[in-house]
Amino acid sequence: MLPLAVLAGLAVLIALKKGFDVFLADSGDAQSHRKAVNAVLQLGIFCFFFGVLSQAVGLYQALGAIVAAGDVSPALIFGGLRVSFIAPIFGLIIFLFTLVAWSVLRYGLDNDEA
Repeated sequence: MLPLAVLAGLAVLIALKKGFDVFLADSGDAQSHRKAVNAVLQLGIFCFFFGVLSQAVGLYQALGAIVAAGDVSPALIFGGLRVSFIAPIFGLIIFLFTLVAWSVLRYGLDNDEA
């Protein structure tokens, strides 16, 4: 979760910086702004897939522990499955934030060019 939190903070900082540049400062060329705005979305996509990957690794380790333990109650298994969804959900929330930020920033870039 810590890597996802760091990446979320980075996405917020980039989005805020580029939002300031696009809507208030109007500095620099549109091509460099467009690359940074696209980086915000790519960071969100990476966060989502990182969350899914971390869930897969965690489930792999949990299933190995279940096999080693032998008889495990279904309540314990489903409790672990429930916990395993935290990272992908957090990654999806970050992705949705970056998608909204990307849309707003692209709208600002497109209006500046017109």
